[in-house]
Amino acid sequence: MAIQSLTGSGNAPAPNPQPARGAEAGAAPGQAAPAQPGQSREPSLEEVKRATQQVQQVVQAKVSNLQFAIAQDQGQTIVRLMDKLSGEVILQIPSKAMVAIADQIDKTVGMFVRQKV
Repeated sequence: MAIQSLTGSGNAPAPNPQPARGAEAGAAPGQAAPAQPGQSREPSLEEVKRATQQVQQVVQAKVSNLQFAIAQDQGQTIVRLMDKLSGEVILQIPSKAMVAIADQIDKTVGMFVRQKV
């Protein structure tokens, strides 16, 4: 099993922050490519990394003792939310759910920005 820390405190370097999902052909900047009708695809590792970084930025603004790590175990990508001090795994999030959480944060932040202007 490979675990990749996103805080830069582990063995693996933190990935460079990049714009929100949308690396696939046909996707608008900041959005994931639409799934084909009737298909439910797993997000790519890069999509999961970007989504995790986005959620991590929001969470760490409020709670600094949490760490996110991406793990690949038996062909599945999961995101682990861990206590920085104890190393205890608090929550394991499937990759699809992490991308959905990041999408919801995008929508919520966008809503506040539109209302503020």
